[in-house]
Amino acid sequence: MMISTPKIYTSFRYLVSSSSSSLSLLKRNYISTTKFGNNNKITKCGLFGIDELKSPLGWEKLYEKHVDIINRNLDTLSRNKITHKSSLKDLVGAIYLMDEISRSVCSVMDPAELCRSVHPDQTFKLAAHQIYQDMFITVNKLNTNKEMYLNMVALQNHGEFNNLRDDYKIFVNEMVKESEINGIHLEPSVRDKVNVLKEKIHESGIQYIQEIQNFDSDLDNLEYLKVPGQLLQGLPKYYYNTIPPADKNGNYLLNTSSFMVNGVTRFCNNKNVRRELYQLQCNSKANQSLVNYSNQFLHDRQALAELLGFPSYSHFELRTKLIKTPENAIGFLNNLTKENENGLEKEMDLIKEIKNRDPTMLNEPINEWDLLYFKSKLSEQVGDSANDLAEYLSFENVLNGFNSIVQRLFGIQCKRIPVEEGEVWHQDVVKLELYNKSEGVIGHFYLDLFERKEKPMGNINFCIGLGFKKSMYLDPANVPKHNPEQLNLSEYEVPKVAIVCNFADKRNHTLNLPEYEILLHEFGHTLHSLLSRGDFQHLCGTRGPTDFVEIPSTLMEHFATNHSVLKEFAFNQAGRSLPLAGLNEFKRVHSQTKSLQLGDQIIMSFLDLYAHGNPPTDINLGLMNQKLKKDIMGVYDLASPNLLRTFAHLYHYGSYYYSYLLSKHYSQMIWTNHFNSGNSINFDRVSLVSQICDFEGSMIDCSKTLFELEADSLQAVEIFVKLQDTYGKEKVSILDVQTLTINQLADKLDKP
Repeated sequence: MMISTPKIYTSFRYLVSSSSSSLSLLKRNYISTTKFGNNNKITKCGLFGIDELKSPLGWEKLYEKHVDIINRNLDTLSRNKITHKSSLKDLVGAIYLMDEISRSVCSVMDPAELCRSVHPDQTFKLAAHQIYQDMFITVNKLNTNKEMYLNMVALQNHGEFNNLRDDYKIFVNEMVKESEINGIHLEPSVRDKVNVLKEKIHESGIQYIQEIQNFDSDLDNLEYLKVPGQLLQGLPKYYYNTIPPADKNGNYLLNTSSFMVNGVTRFCNNKNVRRELYQLQCNSKANQSLVNYSNQFLHDRQALAELLGFPSYSHFELRTKLIKTPENAIGFLNNLTKENENGLEKEMDLIKEIKNRDPTMLNEPINEWDLLYFKSKLSEQVGDSANDLAEYLSFENVLNGFNSIVQRLFGIQCKRIPVEEGEVWHQDVVKLELYNKSEGVIGHFYLDLFERKEKPMGNINFCIGLGFKKSMYLDPANVPKHNPEQLNLSEYEVPKVAIVCNFADKRNHTLNLPEYEILLHEFGHTLHSLLSRGDFQHLCGTRGPTDFVEIPSTLMEHFATNHSVLKEFAFNQAGRSLPLAGLNEFKRVHSQTKSLQLGDQIIMSFLDLYAHGNPPTDINLGLMNQKLKKDIMGVYDLASPNLLRTFAHLYHYGSYYYSYLLSKHYSQMIWTNHFNSGNSINFDRVSLVSQICDFEGSMIDCSKTLFELEADSLQAVEIFVKLQDTYGKEKVSILDVQTLTINQLADKLDKP
């Protein structure tokens, strides 16, 4: 479900682990003589095109370079504090220095995160990891720098503040807000408690994630069920490769690993085997460690929220999201549940038909341990229909598809370009460039699509650098009016990102349609980063509310199954284009469990909000999951903590698991209203849509942009903006007004 979000690192948005608030220069916590290994070969080009990274030792040089910049800027800010006597030029100069600190932090941490995640050379990987940790310590000190915070507040309160350009004000407001998230504005004793809680949340959260990742590899966590071989009909042969051979009586010993339980509940024809193995996994005592770790960070998150003045962690977390409050999120999920009812009922009727083919199950409810088996029977053709079309989606065709899409949407080109020696981390990685004839190079991105042993699981969009304005073009005495229509791209850094996936390494390097849809999701994030330009690193690209930044990526998914786009590049070796009949058959089969899948995600979203919106002592996720399964899907499940084995997002997304569903909701409306459900895709029709991922990044008001995409007239947009101006953006959610008519909007303005 949650196709990975881009790696987002804003200026000082990191865990606080130091209570120091002095402005003393940051000292190196790294021993310069550290040996990274024997691989110190100097390459022609630095890794990712970064000059310092021509060898693993270059990570230290990169760190030192940027810490020097941070120290110089901190010293300058300390010597030139903002006072009531400061001029508008002084304010702008201070803002530039603050963002340059943000640039330096991200110039180290972003590429280090990519390198330590994907590089096959352990020497490079270790060097990147150690430098990442060092910069993490540096960021912790920035997070607790009280003098810098007071300087930002002085900026906010200065008489000239309102004369700043809008994006400059947004920058300052965001910096202050993020500093206060860390409790820097509180009394020292309270701030220390905040810092301790953040450390504890981080520690228990990491332990929770590690426990999930290592759960099945720890043999002590597994329990075993002896099953006669004749009862395992339907189980594919490759599952037998993971268990001991049958004993002399033909019995197999099945373990309770996620891999085995998923296989048995999906493929095994025997209902009793499905039930017994699933229940054995649910009742395993090993689940208690996941309960303990999750309860710890949920308890500490609630305590943190209360320290910061919020009734729950959900209220604390969602105030900066588009949806504003947990009440709005719950309302959205309730509406989505209602909208999904008809489709879910039809799919469950099909599931019941399959269930009732077994006379012994006629009077049984639909049980969770049987549901996956029934769904696989219902959609058993999906794999074949997807792979039947893979011959049309060769790697080269997919690259041509990128070009076709960006030409249609933005009037620009996408082409593959050569890499230099040392620039990429593996020979399979390719580099692409966005450009147009009038403006030149717009951005670069790397593609690393196929599975390798050392790569992380899942599909990830890594930021390497963003399109902020070069320092030489930032003049505090001359800030031009913001005009995204007249940008000189040569004044901005060329942004760069990497798409890393783990698709099956087929010899012919083709993708099936579900894989292509995943790739286009990540391509949406990539466009969001590469097309964005702004004066500030802190406001470029995918900075902004999480439930907004997923919209370009979920919108892009629609192009994966749009025949008018596919027919331009999806050809097989015989030169035939992807057949419409085959595509329609894929969509028909693939949509047979669409409402069931949506129901699952709605339930997980409710569980996330429930866990972060109630006192931890009242939380029983197993019972709540059991109730939601029954109420929403009519499925019986055990009241077990077993769901935690696959719920890493409980920690990662804490309170905004719903964001993917909200983004899908908005992208569907955009696809319907502005692309005529895929029937009208051309450059003339999408100028407004391109605002989502075009030049302005987080300088724009996300709510206003979305409302423009939904509204029937400019008048409605103007009233919505007045509502926000009158009552505050924090109090006016787009969900509050998106279904109202113009007259209702006007009435709301008069009578809020």
